[in-house]
Amino acid sequence: MKNFSSKTGFVLKILVIVFISLPLVGACRRDRSTLNTCLPKSRQLTDVIVAEDSGNNLKTVTISDKLRELQASCPNNRLVDAKGTEIVFSDRLQSCGGAGFNQEILQQRRKELETLQQKYTVIIVECNNNGIPIP
Repeated sequence: MKNFSSKTGFVLKILVIVFISLPLVGACRRDRSTLNTCLPKSRQLTDVIVAEDSGNNLKTVTISDKLRELQASCPNNRLVDAKGTEIVFSDRLQSCGGAGFNQEILQQRRKELETLQQKYTVIIVECNNNGIPIP
């Protein structure tokens, strides 16, 4: 009888831990889905913003990874970092295939990016947001 009671106590402790943890798991999922609603329609949490091919290993950083790093939240449907600065997305400065930009256009885009960076936290999204390396 003593053995049964110790097993029951162990099971009860496990159940208590599980029930205490459930709200924390739900909060993480809720935060992720909330962040998703704050993204521009052209972006998804799974979009790759950086893909680096180092030999046999492809390392990717997604929008979700970057937002986690920035400790982003979504109060009042505004995507903000931990400091409360609004987060915006920008495509990379240079052309994504095809003909490149001339120097005048590149200079204009750099100036626009600098202006954005003064007011916002800017996440620059590469052309290849699925993470497959472009030869």
